[in-house]
Amino acid sequence: MSILGDTSPRKTSSNKQFVFLYTGNINRPSSIGMVEKQHNFTVLNMETLDVYFSDLNKTLYYKNITALPLKDRTEKLIKEWEKQRWINHLSKTIK
Repeated sequence: MSILGDTSPRKTSSNKQFVFLYTGNINRPSSIGMVEKQHNFTVLNMETLDVYFSDLNKTLYYKNITALPLKDRTEKLIKEWEKQRWINHLSKTIK
């Protein structure tokens, strides 16, 4: 579920759909994640900076991710979090 209560999947520029998730406050969540079409989870623990990839059943430290597909997935997740934070900010300032 997004900040605005919309449960529909988000579309990226590559037309891949995903659902964005977060635990805690959107500005300081304990974790953020996304679920893509094949039910692949990517979860970033914001306290430890560990990233879990469910399809690989592997957890990697954020700064050690060098493989482009995994780095791209992680960056897509972070960009969506930034976008959701901005949407949240705007929803509070524009009324």
